[in-house]
Amino acid sequence: LEGSANWTLTAKLSAQLTGNIGLTTYRYSLIDSPKPRTAVPVAHDLYSQSYRVDVNYSGSERFSSKVGLQVSRSQYVNLPAASTASNSEAHTYRADWRWTFRLLDGLTATQQNLVSADYSYYPFAPTSNRLSLDYGTLTTLNAVLTPRFTVDVTHNARLQPRGNYRPQAPKDPTEYFSRAEENRNYSLSSRMAYAPIPAISIELRPEYLTSIRNTTRDEALVPQRSSKSLKLSGGA
Repeated sequence: LEGSANWTLTAKLSAQLTGNIGLTTYRYSLIDSPKPRTAVPVAHDLYSQSYRVDVNYSGSERFSSKVGLQVSRSQYVNLPAASTASNSEAHTYRADWRWTFRLLDGLTATQQNLVSADYSYYPFAPTSNRLSLDYGTLTTLNAVLTPRFTVDVTHNARLQPRGNYRPQAPKDPTEYFSRAEENRNYSLSSRMAYAPIPAISIELRPEYLTSIRNTTRDEALVPQRSSKSLKLSGGA
């Protein structure tokens, strides 16, 4: 079951709400019984629900913005008692913000920001509970310097810590995030295009990438892997 609702609050402000809920059941049986006998997959159910709220603002022809929040929950349930140890439940929270601003007639800036958290719970194996966080921002500048010469610059940054999410003591009611690893990725790229005449177009694409992976050792983050690269490509 799913549905949506839209509101036009003002001439510049609108909102949208969407939601869904579903249950899928998986049951298995053998059509034939070869030798040796084939194992039948475990019967299980998959339940899911989510909702999302979006707010759009169009201030003028030069500026617009959109903010969204999504919350979802899913459950994976094995029916036989012997298989319930792998039952799991996932909670996901995502917030994003996007805006576009035309600074000048030939210069436009666009940015996308994302924050998300994914919680994985195991009711019969709480020591395996996990939390994954994700922070990202993508910024783009589009410049039309002349009718024949355009430049696009894009910067992307992303931080992703992950680790266990569980009590520190057996009877502690509070769950804590113990960071086990962390990934950091950055990129800066550009695209320059020049058309001296309508029949010819020249393009250059430089790109710089940085990737860093840290792991936890003795309760402190230490570098595990780091890489940097510079790429140049072009064509006509």
